[in-house]
Amino acid sequence: MQRAFNVFSPTIIAYAGETFIWTVNGAELGESPDIVISSTDPNWPLSPKTFTVTPGSNNIATVSSNAAGTQATFTCTPSAPNPQTIYVAHRCSGSPCNGASVAPGGHIIWTNDSAEVLIVKPDPKNADYWPLDAPAYAIPPNSWLTLEIKEAAALDKSYGIIVTTASGKVPCDILGQPVIIVQSNGGVGTHPHHKH
Repeated sequence: MQRAFNVFSPTIIAYAGETFIWTVNGAELGESPDIVISSTDPNWPLSPKTFTVTPGSNNIATVSSNAAGTQATFTCTPSAPNPQTIYVAHRCSGSPCNGASVAPGGHIIWTNDSAEVLIVKPDPKNADYWPLDAPAYAIPPNSWLTLEIKEAAALDKSYGIIVTTASGKVPCDILGQPVIIVQSNGGVGTHPHHKH
């Protein structure tokens, strides 16, 4: 699933090696024929260095595969109404059925390739409960959701998650219960991690 980000997004969380599409709509352009995205930040993780975006141009950005864990500021001309930052997560976590392994303060990028909303919530049996801010999350159909693990999340803990569809189906049964593992090296290596 190739993701798309609006050029005026205040925060973009991409992952190392990802290619994504810059988008803008005509109403956002005002009198300008296009938007130019650029950065003077030495941590700029995208190639090319600048982008000129018009509605429907489908300008593709490539995130450096070596940029994991970095963040950089960027600007739009005409200017965006807010400061803009891109963060680079270590990888896409994929389906929530895969669980995730992530460091405190790191990001989970969950994708939903199905036609139904996926609901992700903590297993009520979790002794340590939950390393995320909200008590449950909904991932829209054929879309994605990015979540940040709390900086204060306890290291070396596993948090079971329950994944259901909006209609109550359990799409992950065949894989066993997915878990979020919080560990200092959680951003690197491969996944999935499951309890068996």
